[in-house]
Amino acid sequence: MLDENLPTFYLKKPSKDTPHLSQIYLVQHGNEPDPVYSLRYPDPSSPDSKNRFAVALYDPYVPDVVYGEVLIIPEWTQPTLSADAIRQNGGVSPPPEPIIPSRFTIQLYNPDQQIIVNYKPKTWNSPPSWSFEMPQHSFREPTGSILDRVQLDPAAADTTPKLRFSWRKDSKLGKDLTCLLRGKTSAIPETKTKSKEPDITVSIFKALRELTLYEPNLYRVEMEDFKGLEVVLLLGAITIRDVYFAPPKEAFRISRQNSATSSPTSNSPIAAPSPTSTRLPTGSGAMRTNIPPAPQPQPVQSPQLTRQQEQLQREEERRIKKMLEEEEKARRRREAEVEKETRRLQKLYGDEEKQVRLQTPSLPPRPSIQEPSRPAQRYYDYNQGPPPVSHGGSRPYMQLPGQMSTASLLAPPRPQTTANQGLQNKRSSFFGLRRVSEEGKLSKKRSSMF
Repeated sequence: MLDENLPTFYLKKPSKDTPHLSQIYLVQHGNEPDPVYSLRYPDPSSPDSKNRFAVALYDPYVPDVVYGEVLIIPEWTQPTLSADAIRQNGGVSPPPEPIIPSRFTIQLYNPDQQIIVNYKPKTWNSPPSWSFEMPQHSFREPTGSILDRVQLDPAAADTTPKLRFSWRKDSKLGKDLTCLLRGKTSAIPETKTKSKEPDITVSIFKALRELTLYEPNLYRVEMEDFKGLEVVLLLGAITIRDVYFAPPKEAFRISRQNSATSSPTSNSPIAAPSPTSTRLPTGSGAMRTNIPPAPQPQPVQSPQLTRQQEQLQREEERRIKKMLEEEEKARRRREAEVEKETRRLQKLYGDEEKQVRLQTPSLPPRPSIQEPSRPAQRYYDYNQGPPPVSHGGSRPYMQLPGQMSTASLLAPPRPQTTANQGLQNKRSSFFGLRRVSEEGKLSKKRSSMF
């Protein structure tokens, strides 16, 4: 056990009475084992269990609830014509052997989706690996549109980004497997200047008996269906253990009697499956390249069937058109209600605003203040003496030049003497370009710049 605080699934061995049924227990934080899944194989006494591999995960308390399952029907080798092989087999041709599949499919339910696991054999410098992809979004968003409900599920849509996972063998001698998160399908390919992010450890299959989820790294897995990921990890680890780490005879429950009575059209010693086994998903094994597949006859459709299809297509078009019309009517009805409510509010609050304006008393007109005839200057004229100081109050602090205090505005105007009038006659023009002399003539003034 890696760590008692991490969630660990224990695969209990089946009993002799029920070799096709076993339980999976969950242990975490040192608690007592709790049954979480029921692992089922086909009944060995049933002829449908021969020459194939099948496994499924059920609810331990509700036997009719299935979470996921795997079915693998292998391809078979062709009979050899070698004299040495016939001589070693007692003078008869050796029986065909199953071919290890290059992929298998995990079927999930609610929502239904298929997870394809691709097998890559080991090479001189790399261990064997089993890679698969899972969508980030698996559930539909709540919507009120009928058209949105007929669209594909996010798990089945090609536009949904997926996460890449891979099972790898830790060492050549050991049997431990590690599942790693490799990245996303929507990620931009790495360049030479950009460093690739390291893989994230998600799960460890210790000694092919217990599966531990590395919980600290699960927070970095950006996906919705964590329950589906748990089922895929368990079914994938069990299938890898039973098919790729066990003899083919035990994995596929080979029956020589059934292989001898196989149908000639199947090109393999596999008995035809019965109707009771059609619930399992269709598996995919290694395809043979030396024998071309037999052509399948195309069914000929009768005119009556064609008319029925056209009628169904027209009915579907009418149904979609009717849904669109209903949605358009509902949209127009909502717009009319919004417009009606807007007019009511405008009428209600518009009348109130008019009443408030009529009831508000008008303010008396502001008395006009006579501006002084003398233009404002930044500094006072030294020939005229200092500016008068009002005795009604003190001068405000930091009063701007050219502004008058409140006391000076309220005080009555002081009468001007004859001397003041004479000084005003000698006042320079606004721009200072000319000055009025005592005789009333204009005298030139030198420029301050030239």
